[in-house]
Amino acid sequence: MEIEQRVCRFVTLAPGGVSCFLLDADYTFLSNQPGEDWQEHVLFLRKAVDLLQRRLSLRVTSFFIIGDGDVIPMPCLGNPVGPDDDVDTDYPYASLSVEDPWASIEPATFAVGRLPVGKSSGAESAANYLDHLLQPQPAGPAPRSCFGVAAAKWEGASRSTFDLFSQESLLVSPPITAQSLDRQRQPDHDLLYFNLHGSNDPDEPGWFGESSDGHFPVAVQPGHLSGMDRPNIVGVEACYGAKFAGLSASSSSLLQALGSKTLGFVGSSRIAFGPPEPPIGLADIVIGHFLKNVSEGESLGQAHAMARNELWEAVEDNGHTRLTILEFNLFGDPNYVAFPGSRKSGEQQGTGTAPAAGTASGRLIQAIQAQSGAARGRISKVIRRLRPDELISSEVQRGIEKCRQAVQAVRIPLPHGLPRPEPVEIITDVGGQRKLILNYVVKQRGVTMGCSVVQDLSTSQIKDIFVYR
Repeated sequence: MEIEQRVCRFVTLAPGGVSCFLLDADYTFLSNQPGEDWQEHVLFLRKAVDLLQRRLSLRVTSFFIIGDGDVIPMPCLGNPVGPDDDVDTDYPYASLSVEDPWASIEPATFAVGRLPVGKSSGAESAANYLDHLLQPQPAGPAPRSCFGVAAAKWEGASRSTFDLFSQESLLVSPPITAQSLDRQRQPDHDLLYFNLHGSNDPDEPGWFGESSDGHFPVAVQPGHLSGMDRPNIVGVEACYGAKFAGLSASSSSLLQALGSKTLGFVGSSRIAFGPPEPPIGLADIVIGHFLKNVSEGESLGQAHAMARNELWEAVEDNGHTRLTILEFNLFGDPNYVAFPGSRKSGEQQGTGTAPAAGTASGRLIQAIQAQSGAARGRISKVIRRLRPDELISSEVQRGIEKCRQAVQAVRIPLPHGLPRPEPVEIITDVGGQRKLILNYVVKQRGVTMGCSVVQDLSTSQIKDIFVYR
């Protein structure tokens, strides 16, 4: 009951001049309540949007979902890119589409943020989060202090990403470890950036650094995301950096952060990808531009949407682009503005009323709407895993050998040498061109390491090599 009272108070007193509309999936005037399938919840929201916009002339632009996957299901979609078999994503709520995004992805026309509180757990943390949102924020016109930690192996790409929003020093691990981090971290940071290894092992809640000789020290533990004096925003590139399902705050950096003073958190539900060296790509772009946009006065939802747009513009959709768009979710109120004084002069941001399965509020997401036409044209590619009989073809075997040589040439260190690529996918675009995706996966101490290689079968050219974050 306490969390319900906090939600109602938040709806009534929502900051920033935002109008909110509360839609409870358990008690609704729209239709029968949606079941356990995420598709039913998407259609439920679609009906609510139609009612508010068509009958009441209210602009609906964002959804703030209050509840974890047991309360409001987080779509779990198949993942033909690999190496994970699936991916958790709130993207269908942003597009209000129940179609398979690997066949045809609809543009995101709504900003979506989630507060992952469960039916029987997390109520106190969620209540604290909502209270922090309603407190007067002392934030200045721009971030006063930024903090970043990256794996030493990726220092170049991480430095380029960090430079998008900060000119302060970036820490690297090693030499930084979890034991030494407290001496470096201050409690007054506004923006926090992490580019480290993550693990899906529930017994490995920390994030790991990486040295050039294959040493993986624990660099950050969930407890490091608590104890901050000021509201802050977190961006994480680590694999599984936003894991929370079935976990306690001591095992999830996301839950630990949101239960403290973090008001916005973007991270990945699965293995994340990025280049080993500059120029930046994939996870670097999403997280770097999200934090940059936040620092320039955008709301969390708009900052996230603009970062996704930046990725579509910068990187060809080779499967990894689409996966990155899906797996990096926003947690927190999408309408929260951390630095309103940084917004460009003369810029207007519309307000409206928006429903969500929980609480929702609205702001105009101009960037993603402007991109919607281009986005549709870029995503008309089919991605699937190869059948056993296709794997033994001479064309595919030549491609595998070419990819193996490419990985060895760039000297990506993997324990025990280069493993057999598994799984192997193929992309076919509308023009009939085909590309191989090979995943080289190694697990050590719960950390998934490796890389993905993309090769054009028609030319034998290596298009991309991405390492697992």
